[in-house]
Amino acid sequence: MTQGSGDENILAQLSKKLDDQMRFTRIVIVMCTLAVVGVLYFIMTSELAVLPDLVLGRFMGNMETLVNEASMTQIAINKKKAAGKPIEGPH
Repeated sequence: MTQGSGDENILAQLSKKLDDQMRFTRIVIVMCTLAVVGVLYFIMTSELAVLPDLVLGRFMGNMETLVNEASMTQIAINKKKAAGKPIEGPH
């Protein structure tokens, strides 16, 4: 009978160690998941913070084309005014 109770003690100790290891593993998994989510959140917020600068950079890069179109439109309007033709707006 002492052998049976000894085996039960060993099983109880192993079970306790296994529970402790599982608890530690769960904690590590939660911590790693939170770290990954935190890094992703930081990356997204930093990208959103830089986004207005990127939009402005693209707009300023297209500014020359827009200025040329506006000046050509103004020239066409002035020519129509000088010729006495009515200026039609968009329909």
